[in-house]
Amino acid sequence: MKTRISARSAARRFLLVPCLAALLPAAASARDWETLSNCKYMPNPANDGDSFHVLCPELRGDKHKVFRLCYVDTPETDRELAERMEEQRAYWNLPDTKTVLKCGKAAEEFTKKFLAGKKLTVHTQWEDAKGQTAIGRNFALVEVGGEDLGYALVRNGLARVYGMGPDLTGLATYGGASANVWWSRLRKAEHEAKQERKGCWAFVADDSLLPPAVPAAPGGRPGFPAPAPRPPAAVAPAPAPAPVPAPAAPAAAGRDAPAEITLARDTYIYSLKDPSAPPRGVLRAGMAVTILEAAGPERVRVRFKLSNGTVYEGAARRVDLGLR
Repeated sequence: MKTRISARSAARRFLLVPCLAALLPAAASARDWETLSNCKYMPNPANDGDSFHVLCPELRGDKHKVFRLCYVDTPETDRELAERMEEQRAYWNLPDTKTVLKCGKAAEEFTKKFLAGKKLTVHTQWEDAKGQTAIGRNFALVEVGGEDLGYALVRNGLARVYGMGPDLTGLATYGGASANVWWSRLRKAEHEAKQERKGCWAFVADDSLLPPAVPAAPGGRPGFPAPAPRPPAAVAPAPAPAPVPAPAAPAAAGRDAPAEITLARDTYIYSLKDPSAPPRGVLRAGMAVTILEAAGPERVRVRFKLSNGTVYEGAARRVDLGLR
């Protein structure tokens, strides 16, 4: 029996990575950026928050293209991609997949409003985004009047930071930022969206790992009325968790001494098995963690205890821990 697959689902089902540069950074960095000006957003049933049809008059030959944003991933708008929806539900800690669809529709409307009727600037290295469309699909960065769409989606809580993507060297609008620099800027924007409970973050089922709430900005984005302000977290400092015995640090982690530190700021925790996966959660500033060993050139393995007494291990970025 044949299964009906919508055009939108078919395009997204074959997206293997958020940007091919995440797998082949050397090859991607060797490619030159091509900047296309005076492009226009084209309405299409397959458009969503991070993938859409565009008309670029300055191209030779076929001027109709489909682009998929680098660095970010918006919630799904189609129930057929159940596994991906569950992954997104877990990332935002949403109560159910129905809310994922609601967030996806809001992201789709945000992108449409951001792009429709305006002059778009598209930066692309023509990396294949694996979309199953007749004209193909390529990764790109898209801006309007110097404002990056991916950043705007993240800042409004309608996209997650996803993958690393290519270096932006040579792109004046982005200040020639490296992949790490742009990734960090997106993470900061995501943190701010969490604090303000914007977009998907307004529907988090359990916000115990979120930063303290701040008053929401007046008004709302398409599909999302401004959420009601939540009372701020108690100011009284929480008692430090009981020390967790740690094995002797190996020589490779010697520069990360002392073994136990108190977090000076909110810190993302990543999977030890899959370094490219999105963060698994956020540890609050003031929490005690034990540094165990190096987990790559930029991360270390840490152990920490939650308030319920459960002990976990994960990876954290050296820069977030204040290590060199």
